[in-house]
Amino acid sequence: FKYSIINVDGVITISNNLQEEINFLYNNKNIITEHDGVDTKLFHKDIKFDVYQELAIRKEQNILVYVGHLYPWKGVADGIEAIRNKKKILFIVVGGLEHDINNIKSKSPKHVYFVGYKPPIEVVKFMNAADFLILPSKVIGNNVSESFTSPLKLFEYLAVGKPIIASNHPAYRAILPIGVIKYKMSDLSDLSKKIDYAIKNKTRLKIIAKNYPKYVKKFTWNMRAKRIINFMNLDYFENKNHQKHIIMNL
Repeated sequence: FKYSIINVDGVITISNNLQEEINFLYNNKNIITEHDGVDTKLFHKDIKFDVYQELAIRKEQNILVYVGHLYPWKGVADGIEAIRNKKKILFIVVGGLEHDINNIKSKSPKHVYFVGYKPPIEVVKFMNAADFLILPSKVIGNNVSESFTSPLKLFEYLAVGKPIIASNHPAYRAILPIGVIKYKMSDLSDLSKKIDYAIKNKTRLKIIAKNYPKYVKKFTWNMRAKRIINFMNLDYFENKNHQKHIIMNL
């Protein structure tokens, strides 16, 4: 790995933290970060969907939605604990493997609903039905590799244009726009307070969130590809007399 990093002409990483780490270890000056991307065309705003009818439940005041796996570092258990006594919140969890769902469901209050895996179009329906989307990821122990990831789900949340509640996870910090409600990672008390704050300020946050789809356009796969191509066409590389060697998506 060290040999490859030292001898390539350029490096493309998927997170700012990883770029800083490589610069620190190998002093590679020709490096850029290109986060994961999103296909904004998948997130239609005109999809009609009654989540209460779909789940055959009575109407609640606020719908909180999480989309993704249920691995411990995804922090879903933190979200569940934070709303355990907030019975006016309907927490919908979309995704997860069956054994993970069964494990966490047995410890969850009745106002948490697990709908399991859904195809993309169904996932978008649940996201569009949300009052708030939650991203409670955390770093567990000394697993610093989690700080080097690129938050693909965050870009999808932004494309929907709904208010977002997110932890201050290292992988999110360079991406979160103004208006996202941030809480201290793994701090259940702070998460609970921030959920209460979001509900109290729901109208204002929804107005702010309408700008997220415009903000996330710079993170589309097409824009990402263009920036990578531009990076590979820099004069530094053009003046080389040998074939370019790029390591990307580290």
